[in-house]
Amino acid sequence: MMNKNKYLAVAALVAGSMFLAGGAPAQAASLESLGTPVAGEDGTSDYIQNPYDAASFGLEVEFKYEPHETYQVYCQDGFITDIKFQPGEKVTYVGAGDTTRWVIDRSSAGSGALKTEHVYVKPVKRGLSTNIIINTNMRTYQIHAISGQRYNPMVSWVVETSREQLNRQIRERDIENMMTVNAMNLHFGYRISEKSHSWSPEMAFDDGQKTYLKMKPEIKSSVAPVFMIEEHGKTILVNYRVVGGYYVIDRIFKTGKLLVGTNKVMIKRGSV
Repeated sequence: MMNKNKYLAVAALVAGSMFLAGGAPAQAASLESLGTPVAGEDGTSDYIQNPYDAASFGLEVEFKYEPHETYQVYCQDGFITDIKFQPGEKVTYVGAGDTTRWVIDRSSAGSGALKTEHVYVKPVKRGLSTNIIINTNMRTYQIHAISGQRYNPMVSWVVETSREQLNRQIRERDIENMMTVNAMNLHFGYRISEKSHSWSPEMAFDDGQKTYLKMKPEIKSSVAPVFMIEEHGKTILVNYRVVGGYYVIDRIFKTGKLLVGTNKVMIKRGSV
């Protein structure tokens, strides 16, 4: 995110110029300048929650939804900004700080599971700003609306799907479990046949219930291997989860192998 101290400094500078100029055109320009990307500590600019460039070209803006973010949206007198929600998401409340100089309307399109609700925002003139809060049956949106010489014709959000959310929760749970596992239960007696491949584990251990393969950092840019175990004279394909830099297998095995093409790495568990 943009550096907060620099953002406040820019805001203070703009406020001073507004006070000195005292005119509506100057005020509009100042408000818009709040949206100019400010270089962060790493020298890069942040456009993710601040679609200034998109407004300059009249492009649709698609935010990644985060519960505690405030989303900056650019509007223009004579034009309508369409705020679009997910299919099936129902708007339950819309409120704005300035309802006199901002026109806000609601509608919907489609039907059934594809019904999509919209909130339309239009300022009566340039040089205005206000906050808008929109509640739906799924989430809350905090918006900072600015009117000036450019606008975002359409605004929407990319929302983490239920499956993605479930997978993330599983990863977080696994990481938490790894952090709280009793060290007395860990077994490190594993032999790894080949460690030269980018996808070869650096280490293997288990906690009595799950097996953990610590992978090399370069595994992220290589082909994901297939994992199989040998059990009762049969070779069985086994799924694993990626948690941080580990492959997590939800079982204990005596002999397993990672395969990429014709190459294989054997992993054998020794006695306790």
